[in-house]
Amino acid sequence: QGDRIDRNRLSKALQLVQSTSPSYILLASLDAARQQMALHGEALMAKTLQLADAARKQIPHVPGLSVLSSVQLPRCFSLDRTRLTVTVSGLGLTGFEVDDIFDRYLGVQAEFPSLQHLTFIISLGNTAADIDQLVQAFTTLATEYRRNADSPAGAGAGRGGFKEISRGSADSLVKPAPTVFPWSNPPLQPPLSPREAFFAPTEILPIEQAESRICAELICPYPPGIPVLLPGEIVTKSALDYLQQIQTMGGVISGCADATLKTLKVLTL
Repeated sequence: QGDRIDRNRLSKALQLVQSTSPSYILLASLDAARQQMALHGEALMAKTLQLADAARKQIPHVPGLSVLSSVQLPRCFSLDRTRLTVTVSGLGLTGFEVDDIFDRYLGVQAEFPSLQHLTFIISLGNTAADIDQLVQAFTTLATEYRRNADSPAGAGAGRGGFKEISRGSADSLVKPAPTVFPWSNPPLQPPLSPREAFFAPTEILPIEQAESRICAELICPYPPGIPVLLPGEIVTKSALDYLQQIQTMGGVISGCADATLKTLKVLTL
């Protein structure tokens, strides 16, 4: 209460240490889950993998879609077969837009969307009917989108069907998903450690003036929940472009004092 505590400083400190604690109901459910796996785990897991493999085999037959496989990850030790990562950019849609369509119209819930992908988790509770619904949802999506995309400009074009529910502009649905990523090659060496940046004086600048300055915030787009900028790192143009694209396409940017991303907190020169 009052002005004895700097709320912004408190929030900044909490980002470094806070976590969530499970309820005791959840903790008790772990015992039940352990017993289930001890008694029936092998059979349940075999069924789950069978369902996941069926989805992995069927979805690439839908025009414009592909599923991440171990062949595409030559340096990867292994691939979790229960995680289906579907690339949707071949439809001219972003993962956020497809997630919106699935949620509102087709009764399908993804684990998380990103600019070009949707990831689904096949669990012990899924059934063959769930896989059929997922494949049918993708088939319906591809068919309806292609019909709208091929419609001539003019009356009816860009209206009706799924286009009206896009989080982005209607025009964005007929453009390829953005492919700008903020990773530097070779990686830039942060001029300051996160601790040094935390205790340094800061100022707030318009986003267009923040390039090449030292970031004072932990900025993390969700999904996938991987920080793009950390305190002490140089703010690059590619990072700013990527964050703005994520936000424009319907993603959420966490860690910013300004949720609109119009301004950015940087270290004072």
